[in-house]
Amino acid sequence: PLQYFTAAAPAASAEPRSSSPSRKQPERGRGPPRRRGAPLPRGSWQRQAQAASPEAEPRPSMGLQNSRRRLDSTELEMQSANYGGVGPRENGTEGMQPMPHSAEGCHGEIAESGQNGFFATVVATFKATVGPAVLYLPNGFAQAGIVGALGCLFVSFFLFVFGILRLLEAWHEVAIDGKVPQTYGGFVRLETIEDEEEDEMEIFSDRRSSKTRSPSGLAASNELSGDAEVADDGGMSLGNGLGLALDLAAAKQREAAKTVVDRLVEGGGYEGLAHLALGTWGVYAALFCSVMLQCGVCLTYYIFIAENGQMLLRHFFGISVGLRPLIVLHAVVQVFLSLPRRIETYKITNLVGSCSIIFALFIILGVACEGLADSGAANDVVALKVDTLYIFVGMAMFVFEGAAPLTIPLQEAAKPHLREKFKYIYILTQFLIVTLFSIFAALCYLNFGADINVIVTLELPKSTWPGAIVRLVYCVAVLVSYPLMLFPVTKVAVLVFGGNDDEWSGRLRNDVLRVALVSVLALIAIVEVHALDHIVALLGCLASTPLALVLPPLMHIKLVKQSRRSMFVNWATVVLGVIITVVTTVFTIRTWGSASS
Repeated sequence: PLQYFTAAAPAASAEPRSSSPSRKQPERGRGPPRRRGAPLPRGSWQRQAQAASPEAEPRPSMGLQNSRRRLDSTELEMQSANYGGVGPRENGTEGMQPMPHSAEGCHGEIAESGQNGFFATVVATFKATVGPAVLYLPNGFAQAGIVGALGCLFVSFFLFVFGILRLLEAWHEVAIDGKVPQTYGGFVRLETIEDEEEDEMEIFSDRRSSKTRSPSGLAASNELSGDAEVADDGGMSLGNGLGLALDLAAAKQREAAKTVVDRLVEGGGYEGLAHLALGTWGVYAALFCSVMLQCGVCLTYYIFIAENGQMLLRHFFGISVGLRPLIVLHAVVQVFLSLPRRIETYKITNLVGSCSIIFALFIILGVACEGLADSGAANDVVALKVDTLYIFVGMAMFVFEGAAPLTIPLQEAAKPHLREKFKYIYILTQFLIVTLFSIFAALCYLNFGADINVIVTLELPKSTWPGAIVRLVYCVAVLVSYPLMLFPVTKVAVLVFGGNDDEWSGRLRNDVLRVALVSVLALIAIVEVHALDHIVALLGCLASTPLALVLPPLMHIKLVKQSRRSMFVNWATVVLGVIITVVTTVFTIRTWGSASS
């Protein structure tokens, strides 16, 4: 429509116009013909988009900008909580930027690219790592002994750091080498971009090379250079109007032709890197681990609220309710909380949850320190327990809660001058987190002894303060955090099995998928309500370990030139990660019958 074409027109130039009815704009960015498969020319906007500074960004065609902007405002505007997405620039002008994973998917939103300073980067790392795992660590210390637990925890930390360094090196190698240019915020192979550019050149060849005038006397413009021909009355030329329509149609056609894998990796980040290095199976492996981890954490939330809710009802109202009815009631509440389609909806609830968790952890730590000061350490504390040490191996990996996929968006969210130092900031922050976790778990274990419950809040005094209040606060935090934790899973489910949100039937189908996810997880929680310790261990060994120890070295092998030493260390880490995954998974499943929470 003419209104759309007029709105898309650039501002009129301040220079005086010629008296002629039309004036041909100089063609920029044009070059000799390029054969298919040849490297992109140096001046192409795809190559420039990778290295240009924010002050001098390359500019694609006006038609392509507006068609992409139109796509953003519909099905592509919402970023995936764990898997990234696409979005327009904040100022609403030209160009595209990759949207970061909300990884956090899990624990909060990561800021827009290039906005985080030092303090914000540290806080974002804390939010992306700290979760419910800290509440299960004291019981893990009882399973492994205080010395065995500390050893496993810090060995897991060093292995995690090695995987993160390999992941970042692979990312920097790809970005510096230019193998993975960013178009609309996603990862696509260079050959795909070249083929797409040639298709675009064929579609618009008549407009770019034509020197004839339109019936209205206005010359067609060079679309790919971003020049827009403006008529004397301020309107768009007929050639530009047709170009915008063709651009929009071509963009919609490309969007409709994307496969499920294309949509899964278009947010870039961890999944995009896995796709580039390992192919389709790498994407599915990364998504399997991430989705399993998210679902598992939601599963533990059901059990956590049921256990604490049972004690709260007994304390405040004097009534006794079973764990399974409380899980059903929790699922009914989460059905309504999980229906929103925008991650921005959960900003307030995420803030409430984060503040509640910090408050509760400080109170629990204060209770443990007070108990140690009054009565000393428990008599049944041991240094090492070999027979149940394997349970804590999974818990130690679960501590990081799949933070590896969030490393890339965390780095991209940092300001440019901090990105070179990001790995040091990230590693030191993770070391601080592990140290605080160790102190918290060790003090709780020393105070409450070997019979400490899997959920440490159940060990608090049964009085109103601090016991009941802390349990209530933590239940509220978990309740409002559940929808954000499940959001990445619902995005993947809707992407694979869902319909179009623009249609009534598609929205209904997507809502049914969300309700089904909440219900299935609640059903599993009802069946395994007394196996929380083994659920946590299984999540750590089967989901967190491959994300941190197996996939990053494999990506490094494929994307970075290897020396013999580097190749050996990478493969040794992969083998070690596979052994940890298989052995601890087998032992955890074999002893499932002895699980108790």
